[in-house]
Amino acid sequence: MIGTLLRVRYEVTQQVDEGPVFVLYRALDKVTGREVMIRTIRDPFSAEAAFVDSVRANVRELANIQHPGVERFVDVDEDEGMPFIVSEVRMGQHFDERLRRLAPYSVPVAISLTVQILEGLVAIQSAGFIHGELTSRHVLVAQDGKASLLQPGIWATYANSRLAGAAVLPTIANYLAPEVSQGTMPSPASDVYAVGVMLFEMLCARPPFSGDTPMALASKHMTAPVPSARSINPSVPEVLEEVVRKAMSKDPSVRYDTAKAMLHDCRIIQDAVRFGKQLTWPLSGTPAPAAASEVKVAASKSGPKKYEPPAVKADAAKEARKIDELDMADRLPRWLTGIAYAFVCALIVMIGGWVFWSLTKPKQIQVPKLEGMQVAQAKQRLEGMGLTLREGRKEFSERQPEGVILKLDPAPGGLVREGAAVSAVISRGSKFVQVPDLRGRTLTEAKTLLLGLDLQVNEPIEKRRSSQLEPGRVMSTVPESRSKVERGTRIRLTVSSDRRENVADISSARGSYLLTITMPKGIEAVNVRVDVSDVSGVRTIHDDRHRAGEKFEVEADGLGDPVYFKVFFNGQLVKSVEKSPREASGRE
Repeated sequence: MIGTLLRVRYEVTQQVDEGPVFVLYRALDKVTGREVMIRTIRDPFSAEAAFVDSVRANVRELANIQHPGVERFVDVDEDEGMPFIVSEVRMGQHFDERLRRLAPYSVPVAISLTVQILEGLVAIQSAGFIHGELTSRHVLVAQDGKASLLQPGIWATYANSRLAGAAVLPTIANYLAPEVSQGTMPSPASDVYAVGVMLFEMLCARPPFSGDTPMALASKHMTAPVPSARSINPSVPEVLEEVVRKAMSKDPSVRYDTAKAMLHDCRIIQDAVRFGKQLTWPLSGTPAPAAASEVKVAASKSGPKKYEPPAVKADAAKEARKIDELDMADRLPRWLTGIAYAFVCALIVMIGGWVFWSLTKPKQIQVPKLEGMQVAQAKQRLEGMGLTLREGRKEFSERQPEGVILKLDPAPGGLVREGAAVSAVISRGSKFVQVPDLRGRTLTEAKTLLLGLDLQVNEPIEKRRSSQLEPGRVMSTVPESRSKVERGTRIRLTVSSDRRENVADISSARGSYLLTITMPKGIEAVNVRVDVSDVSGVRTIHDDRHRAGEKFEVEADGLGDPVYFKVFFNGQLVKSVEKSPREASGRE
């Protein structure tokens, strides 16, 4: 498709995105000399005449939306039987990709992006439309931080296709408001729900719910409580957490009814963050929900039947009865009808089991913060709450001593049932220990001290004659005392001998060594220092700067058996290597 000239006018230059129904490209308009966006319709949808006609009519109506933060449709054209939509270009990266790479965002950045998304939604809703399928994939964020909404209002055309609705569902399931999953028409409030989900993702670096299938995700959105953003990211202000809760309320009457209402609160918080003001919830000056008669949503003439609530007047009750008597199919997009019926059958079974389980289930308990606490103390606290502690794996930690809790599963703030077990990752202490001063100690004492520090004694033990120490006392160690080494390192001891004893001098052993060092990926350039420690002392044999992924070799001679090599990154010990003359060269 790249390089294709459509209608002898639009030269396709780049593919931007590929969705279940449309493929989005960037193209050069040869007539105007400007860049445009081209959205082709994929097979088999391009062969559905009713769907293509619906898209054509819908795009003409949506062309009235003019806002710098909203994709503006220009026309629907055709090239050799292939229909395509032309729209004004919007620059940037898809928001879902930025979320994966940059989240969690700081509060000011998250609020700024949310305000921009809501401003675009206000423009859409003020023109009498709703977005209908707002997701992080339908938001572009430019390098300067400006956000744009893509594909507004196209959802109304899916009712004229046999397969489009089902194809789109997996891509929007994580942002679909509960009432839409249950069969209600998309509305301004369901757009707000999608914004609430995106705000949660910005603050917490993960979606509020997860599921293996679109059905499982939709079920979570309908039944599971909204997770606390503050329990995941404590830097989130309380008022902002309340905004997320309100935007994601499962009851549309409690939710912000329009993007404008949510935008009002977000701007108040944005100003407070900017000027360091303190806010309390509810925010003062929050507008009351709009009357039903003030919210009108227009749809395509060829799309689903448009529903406009009656004006508030004397015969309101009579009009309400008429609305209740409307056939459900007239108010429901046909692409959702089959899904709604399937949901009803599944939910009858689920709700029955859920009610029985709810009546007999143990109460929920919030997991306390136990990180940094000793295991015995944590067990005592959990037992007092009706929970138990399961000791999981142990990890080295340079910050916490041995026996201290590093992580919990579920995390603090999560809910578990009474009697449940909370798993803990426990510190093994530092990966490195300090070689003790063993001079003058007996060999038995020295071995006991070293084993207590997870260090080993190198065999055979070197013996030397000493005029100062009685036989059987430690004279020196390699590495020397107070050196920092990894646990498990073999320490070479030199012990004083009886003057009559025939001593083999291990210290005369000499070897040549070659270390091949490969820098880990994903790090910045660091200064690498390599020290060698042998019977002659400690000396630096390499000190230079290296980049991530770089591979280099270090050569050195060592006297004695064994010889130790230590590798430092920016002065921090990262590796200790033991070598023997029996190993002529080594790789690390």
